[in-house]
Amino acid sequence: MAQYSFNCRIISRAKGQSAIASASYRSGEKLYSERYGITSFYKRDVPPETFILKPDHAPSWTLDRKKLWNGVEEQETFLKAQLARSFTIALPREMTDEQQRVLIEEFVQDQFVNRGMVADVAIHRDDENNPHAHVLTTVRPFDENGNWGDKTKKEYLLDEEGKKQKTKAGNVRSRKVDLTGWGNKEVFKEWREEWANIQNKHLEKLGYSDRVTDKSYVEQGIKRTPTIHEGYVARQMEQNGRKSDRVEQNRTIKKENYETEYTRSEDSKKTGIQQSIEQLSDTEKKKLLTLSGALNLPSITSESIKESRRLLSNWERSTTINRDLGITVKDSSQYKRIFTLHLEEAADIIDKRNDRIIETYYPKVAEKNPSSYYKRVLSEATIKEDRVLTTEEVHTVLSEAKENQLNDRLQQIYRDPYSEDIKVFQKVFLKARKDKAAFLETYGIDLEDPEALTGVSEDVKLDLKKIDMKEQLAFESIKITEQYFEETIRSRYPTVDLKQLTLHEKERLSSLIDYYGDRFSEVQLIRAGQKELIQKYSHYERMLGLEYLDKFKKHSFTEEELATIEKDPFKKELFHTVTDTSKQKLFLSELEDSGVYQERKANTKNGQDHQETPLNPLFSFLSNTRLYENLIQASEDNARRRSEEISSQRPKSVKNTLNRKNKHDRGYSSHL
Repeated sequence: MAQYSFNCRIISRAKGQSAIASASYRSGEKLYSERYGITSFYKRDVPPETFILKPDHAPSWTLDRKKLWNGVEEQETFLKAQLARSFTIALPREMTDEQQRVLIEEFVQDQFVNRGMVADVAIHRDDENNPHAHVLTTVRPFDENGNWGDKTKKEYLLDEEGKKQKTKAGNVRSRKVDLTGWGNKEVFKEWREEWANIQNKHLEKLGYSDRVTDKSYVEQGIKRTPTIHEGYVARQMEQNGRKSDRVEQNRTIKKENYETEYTRSEDSKKTGIQQSIEQLSDTEKKKLLTLSGALNLPSITSESIKESRRLLSNWERSTTINRDLGITVKDSSQYKRIFTLHLEEAADIIDKRNDRIIETYYPKVAEKNPSSYYKRVLSEATIKEDRVLTTEEVHTVLSEAKENQLNDRLQQIYRDPYSEDIKVFQKVFLKARKDKAAFLETYGIDLEDPEALTGVSEDVKLDLKKIDMKEQLAFESIKITEQYFEETIRSRYPTVDLKQLTLHEKERLSSLIDYYGDRFSEVQLIRAGQKELIQKYSHYERMLGLEYLDKFKKHSFTEEELATIEKDPFKKELFHTVTDTSKQKLFLSELEDSGVYQERKANTKNGQDHQETPLNPLFSFLSNTRLYENLIQASEDNARRRSEEISSQRPKSVKNTLNRKNKHDRGYSSHL
């Protein structure tokens, strides 16, 4: 019989999600992510039926799934960017495959593509009782020339005289204006209505008597409890003589609907998260309300707790830096201790809520004892949808969570490859590999044997998967980090022999190249190797950078100052240096070398400065003779290549002069 189900969610980088991974999961196609260097593939027993629809003015390459979603990942540069909308739409079971295809294609064309979106459609028929379509749509339009357009624009707020409004602090007030309307609630409501309308139109045309509606029981005025989606697994259990909680629950609901006529108040008709799904007691609600005030948060959620922990960590680091700079810091250890206690208390309440949701609504998932990460993801999806998810939806949420757990960590590394010492990843990887070997030995499993897992219990398989995930996460962390280091080194020294460098040396060299940039020439490399002090910034630049660092830690930049910095390449580069945690150490070391640090500390200690100046990072790094000679050779190769390029573009008389000069320069470098 026909059924109605139409759900939408946002694929967001802020949640650790990837457009490529999402498209791969839905299409069953092996896809490579150019952003993260990872290949995603989800094998399905029943291959999905897939196709892509695009507006006429969109470029033809959008019909290539890999190019489309890699293009989206490249275009959306923000760390918390929305990447796509994901629709899950139930299809009428009574229709043939071709009829289902025609139905969903017409709807997607009319409602999404004609509005300017590119839509990637995958029809899943793994369960014959639950055919459904996954539709991924772009969130950014294409302009008439086939280029990516804008999603939003910035609009300044004006007063009655037409002048820009300002806040009390003097900042210009503005707001973000949506240019597509695709995220509007009324538009989503229209999509839900149109899906019911077009489905009924096709059902009538094909001679079926069933009809569907997008209205809930409450909106229809029907006083009954809706049944839940049973799913393929639950029905198979019943057919095999085993009891299914979901089927049993539906039996109870149907019996109560038949035997009992009851009246509910308007509030009880609603299935709001505070009244049904959220599972918070009155005591917990009051406690969270108190804690939200103490933590200065509008509400306590998993995301707000995560953000607060991040801010607390940044605050601790800023306190340490301020002390190093000689800035008076009030002893706030007691405040920090109280804040941390409040934060952990709030996190404990949310964790307990997640546990109750999983145990109450997803007993089969609870039996597998999932990690707190999976509990949080599934609980939040349930609260957002304000209903118990279907078996297929649970599978989708947990499958995406599995992929996104890895992506979330790898994105962190990709954004800040120096966030963790490479030795940390190596230790984690070696421990995970050791644990895996011990586990396999304990259970007598030989993974080279294709039938090694035959007869192994599900609990043992689950434990093995967890160990595999830890090993994979550590390995991928090392691989992506090392890849970044090597790409950075090759960008400056294309011919350097990377095989001669240890992973730790690659990390240090990469960080130095990232810091010095174009200001570190081959000549300066030679001078640094001879223990000559090499400074990236002038005295004026160092003092300006120190001022930026101070303002950044105090959050005292005005909007006008930031706008000025953004327009000035020199100031922008300096600002990025002092606000990037991976470059701050080198900048502060340069301040030490120049005496700026000592001057500040001496002033704050009445002229008594007892701290020794640390060894310059360049001196320390280039003290390795093998490494230094490797870089010198690569530098000479750079000089030779540039000389040849210049020579090929010059008149013959000029070429002869340059050749004589290059021979002299090479002899000088080799002598040094």
